[in-house]
Amino acid sequence: MVSHEEIVSSLMPLNGRYFNIANINAYASKLLTQGSSLEQRLADSSELIAYALYYDNGPALFISMLWTHPDHQGRGYAKNLLRRLIQATTKDIHLEVHKDNPARGLYFSLGFQCASNNADIIGMTRRSALAVMQPYLFPHLGYFHLIEASNLFVFYDDVNFIKKGWINRNRILANGSDQLFTIPLHKASQNRFINETLVSRDQSWMHKFNQTIIHAYQKAPFFQQVHQLITTTLFSDHTSIADLAIHSISNTYKYLEIPLNYARSSLCSPMTKGLDKAERLIELCKQMDFARYVNSPGGAKLYCKSQFKANGIELGFVKSDYLPYKQHGQSFAPSLSIIDVLMFNDPARVRKLLTTYEVI
Repeated sequence: MVSHEEIVSSLMPLNGRYFNIANINAYASKLLTQGSSLEQRLADSSELIAYALYYDNGPALFISMLWTHPDHQGRGYAKNLLRRLIQATTKDIHLEVHKDNPARGLYFSLGFQCASNNADIIGMTRRSALAVMQPYLFPHLGYFHLIEASNLFVFYDDVNFIKKGWINRNRILANGSDQLFTIPLHKASQNRFINETLVSRDQSWMHKFNQTIIHAYQKAPFFQQVHQLITTTLFSDHTSIADLAIHSISNTYKYLEIPLNYARSSLCSPMTKGLDKAERLIELCKQMDFARYVNSPGGAKLYCKSQFKANGIELGFVKSDYLPYKQHGQSFAPSLSIIDVLMFNDPARVRKLLTTYEVI
């Protein structure tokens, strides 16, 4: 917990700029008595470098203050604290920010939207949401936008495998054009669940795929780091395509140094198997206490907002904006595997690309 002295000393020099607190000592005492905090300290000295102060008001959380030490700004500490708070709750999160405060950009990047405008103070809200999707192997950027739009992401691993879907394949850039890669499976069938569908026992495919990646991206600026990520994933301990696909996503988040809050439907809610598609998603939301569910744009053909609303759940769809980035000096090829995004962009740039979406 942040101490009374740390709150006072950190806020005193800033008071009157983007916020006005009449009595900082009283503010700190009230927060410590009624509120909570998240903090980031240097490992070697325990020096406080960032914190978030917030209240749990019952139906929602209210962020009272977000602070980063001046010597450590621009390094993502505050953003990581907000991510931790987002993933730790199923409640909406509210905050107020001065219209000139550059932190507005940070809040927008994490899904906060303007809710009110009172003179110089803007009220912002991030709606809590659950997302569910089959595990895909190194999926495209839009898949990650769905993860980013949610507080909890559930890998739908106990639904039937889809042949010619994106569970075990995707596209990369090779020889100047997009090329499909496919991970071979052992007796794949649409009558089996994804977590029951095994990766091919002939492990020679791993080496062939590795050579494909080397040939396609060895001249990419971030080849060494991302190639290590890929090989670590491929040669990890897995048997099913569900395990391998989930590893590809969780390892990507580790590489980007972003926390990932996820569960598997086979473990968190096996009792809902057999329900209708929409009914099962609604039941998952109810079991996990989410009042909002977000889906990919394709879900608009499958799910009706009125059906979810009748069950007290708001349904939204994540619309992605695929910003172009420099590839091999040619016209931009969008919607490729995250492998391509990682090969041509440093982690900081990728983290920004993960925010280029809106929920409609």
